[in-house]
Amino acid sequence: MAIAFFIIAQHVVLGTMDTFYHYYGFGFASNMRSAEVVMPPGFAVVINSYKRPDRLQDAVWHYAHTCGPSFGVQQIYVVWSELDKFPPALETLFQPGRPISGTGKLRNDPLSSSSESYDKNGVEVKILKMNENSLNSRFRPIESLKSDVVLMVDDDLRISCPSLYHGFEAWATNPDAMVGYYPRLASQSRTRVPNEYTYHHWPEIFLTQKMNFVLTKASFLHKQYLNTYWDETRHPRQILDYVDKNKNCEDIAMAMLVANYTKSTLGESSKPIYVEGRVTDKGIFGGISTLSGHHMTRSRCLTDLSEMYLSRGWGLPFSYDIPLKEASWLHHSPDMWWQYRPSNPAEWLALLNIFR
Repeated sequence: MAIAFFIIAQHVVLGTMDTFYHYYGFGFASNMRSAEVVMPPGFAVVINSYKRPDRLQDAVWHYAHTCGPSFGVQQIYVVWSELDKFPPALETLFQPGRPISGTGKLRNDPLSSSSESYDKNGVEVKILKMNENSLNSRFRPIESLKSDVVLMVDDDLRISCPSLYHGFEAWATNPDAMVGYYPRLASQSRTRVPNEYTYHHWPEIFLTQKMNFVLTKASFLHKQYLNTYWDETRHPRQILDYVDKNKNCEDIAMAMLVANYTKSTLGESSKPIYVEGRVTDKGIFGGISTLSGHHMTRSRCLTDLSEMYLSRGWGLPFSYDIPLKEASWLHHSPDMWWQYRPSNPAEWLALLNIFR
């Protein structure tokens, strides 16, 4: 009861304080922002969707119409992996309340988008038709990108428009980093078995005040990582096969790839950035993360994928912990440790995992 009271009080009190500071022109502060950074003209939103037409339609409308170019959105790509269904006609994605309808055509080139596009509110919308049902498909390179940055997002997540732009700003300042709204922590297992890891959600991050990666279900990253994901010299096929076999952990695989790739090319891993924002999860009770055993599955992924890196002499991808304050793009005033919040209050539901 005391924990629940704290969570509610934290969000209500801080929400009120944020409104007050914003009203009087103070807003948020960042310890990473640079006045010399030139913002790119925009970014592409890549929406991963599977058998949830209503959520897909709502997601495309949100990012193209509600947010749109004013908040940096240039293009939207829908990753379509339903092999038994035709992709929807693009115009039906912008007819709220009406079911989306198929085109009657199948497009089977997984490396390029459809030649068809639809312009809504100055945002170009295309569908990427995949020829396989794989979680790896969300990271297929896209030839027609107009910008170097993509926002990877699941079809059930709605990032508020101001939060969306804050994430875009954070990436522009740190283009080698992954910038996201869902921080996670991989730590040595309490069993002390060598190289065995435990996957931690927001409650453990809040209590320890540290993190070391962000989830791709809502994150900005450089388009070069889409190519690197499929480069077997940088990212072994064994990892992609592991993702397909377990139908999970493609986001952990990408986070490890970025950490390892930047370590080898820049001399040190590019640390992830957490953007505290407002994110609504419309599928919180129906996604992969809600399945029984999810926490154990994710911990096993961390351990197994780390072993694959070690077997190649690459070292551990997550060999560091970052103080939450240092990794956070946005700060509250007066910036006390207890003021940091998850982008979605439902993140607190993982409290039971801290005892594992």
